[in-house]
Amino acid sequence: MRRQADEVAERIRLLSRFILVYGKVVNGLEVARDQAARNLTSPAIEASNKQTRDGLVASIDRLAAGIGELTDSFKSDPDLQIQYLRIAAARDAVTEAAGLADRQRYDAAGASLVTAVGHLTDTILSMKLN
Repeated sequence: MRRQADEVAERIRLLSRFILVYGKVVNGLEVARDQAARNLTSPAIEASNKQTRDGLVASIDRLAAGIGELTDSFKSDPDLQIQYLRIAAARDAVTEAAGLADRQRYDAAGASLVTAVGHLTDTILSMKLN
């Protein structure tokens, strides 16, 4: 199970790095949303902000797809069924985060990403690595 644990650890690293960037991007999007609500932005700035938000959601979708690939590989191994369920929960949490971010519910999306890291960590902890 060492190889599978390494794959899960890599997903944890990717997701953790993304969460760091996510916070910075979301901060800018929230400021932009507040400025737009007060009519302090131009159509060009609003279009740029929408492009940033769409890119953020697409990035989260790519993270979910990567975890989905891992989920598929675990599902086919009868010795990894408990881990499969945990990774599937992580994938679902990241997918949920994408939907929340798309609806501009950034705090909830961030919490869902952190939940996914927890599921992935639990996956490694449940492996018998000798």
